[in-house]
Amino acid sequence: MFLPKKWIPAAITFIILLAPAYRFWAYQIHRLEISPFDFKAGTFTLASIDSLGLGALLACVWRSKLAIATTQKYLTTLILPFGLFLYIASLALYHYHIKPSVFFTLNDFAASLIFTWLVSAAGLGFKGLMGKFMVFPTFVYLGKISYGIYIYHYFMPTLLAPVFEILKIQYQVPGLMNFIISSLLSVTLASLSWRMLEMPISGLKRQFQYRQRSGNKVPVLASGQTAMEK
Repeated sequence: MFLPKKWIPAAITFIILLAPAYRFWAYQIHRLEISPFDFKAGTFTLASIDSLGLGALLACVWRSKLAIATTQKYLTTLILPFGLFLYIASLALYHYHIKPSVFFTLNDFAASLIFTWLVSAAGLGFKGLMGKFMVFPTFVYLGKISYGIYIYHYFMPTLLAPVFEILKIQYQVPGLMNFIISSLLSVTLASLSWRMLEMPISGLKRQFQYRQRSGNKVPVLASGQTAMEK
């Protein structure tokens, strides 16, 4: 809010680099205590601010003078391969007990790089078979209610276990039955939440006027909806 605009990309880059440094510190402090480490290195804002920062940096680049197609080219040829390599390498180092600290420090960062490419590519729109797959109505709807699924799915096993105990039915967490029933209930609850809570709140934006900034044109998807609105 207070920085000059020309300093914002540098500030965001600093924040992105701060997250792996914080996770490395958390791992060194709590490596023998799984619960405190999992909480402090996976929950605190500093632990996940690299993914938030990469999203913010992508938004800055999209609004800059750099052509969006050029941005996507660099993301495809540099960022995506590097992210995939880093993700696989850190996973291998953890799996074979060679250097677990690399996994805990850089794996989330690597995944964020991959998803930065995916978000940008989705904003431009996928073509061909991938495009047809991505606009399949069921997937589009699940994407629409995905935040609700993310919020509610965590509570499903906790709510279901006492019910099955009363019914004297064996219920394992984790387990196949838990996965199926929890998934169905999560989707159902997320759908109700979207219709009764999220959609009415989202509708309030119609009460405000927005003015498109000059510069890069916002890509328009096949549906006629802009990438920013999507």
